[in-house]
Amino acid sequence: MEVYWAIFIILSSLSLLENIIKKNNQLYIILFIILIFISGFRYNVGGDWSTYQNYFNFSNNISLKDFYQNLNFISHDIGYLFLNYISNKLSLTIIGVNLIAALIFCYGLFKYCLLFERKYLALLISFPYLYLVVSMGYSRQSIAIGLTLLAIEKLSKDKENWFLSILLISFLFHKSSIILLLAYFISMLFSRTFFENNKIRIIFSF
Repeated sequence: MEVYWAIFIILSSLSLLENIIKKNNQLYIILFIILIFISGFRYNVGGDWSTYQNYFNFSNNISLKDFYQNLNFISHDIGYLFLNYISNKLSLTIIGVNLIAALIFCYGLFKYCLLFERKYLALLISFPYLYLVVSMGYSRQSIAIGLTLLAIEKLSKDKENWFLSILLISFLFHKSSIILLLAYFISMLFSRTFFENNKIRIIFSF
């Protein structure tokens, strides 16, 4: 608990000193690495830990052919199951799955926060729920959200093909991503700047 409070205090301080340290990219990268390690190396943390352990055990001692034969696209998140399968075969344990999930989530979040003039304030706002609750407790959702935030970052730079591709990949990890895809096509009927004008709302839409 002390670690979480320490990070919260650090983010609060950085947000207050934003104008002074705005160009210090090394500090941003260090913070990125720290958050990956904290979330990635957690063990028996989160309300769905036993569920994710079952996902990992499912991929143990089965062949790739058996793995795909047991898949159901409707009821399973194929991307997350495949991630567990690869981690299992490489003997990385469930920590390997969590590290990759933390890397994807933090990369998407940190890229997304760069869209704001005050990136540390954006991180501070995201920290209590998106990091402490989602990243530390819900691996599938965290990967999907990380990819979704990265997709939005690409869309803000008019890279629509990247946006759609990344969003489709996120759907393989959690089907809630389809909501944003539908919102995108609906928004195109009204305004192409919908996502640019609604950054704050989108970050909490999951």
